[in-house]
Amino acid sequence: MLLAKEGFDQVYGARPLRRAITKTVEDKLSEEILRGNIKKNEDILVTVKDDKLDFVKQ
Repeated sequence: MLLAKEGFDQVYGARPLRRAITKTVEDKLSEEILRGNIKKNEDILVTVKDDKLDFVKQ
């Protein structure tokens, strides 16, 4: 639901979805990698809780 809210525009439809994915998922995932919280080849489950992303190692 988070991406649906962020990635939809009444005028442009789903076109803003790519920007929403970048802002919402890729940027936050990159931050976690740079902090050392996520290592190479780790499996990560991305969940949403209270409109915030949570990265859980599998």
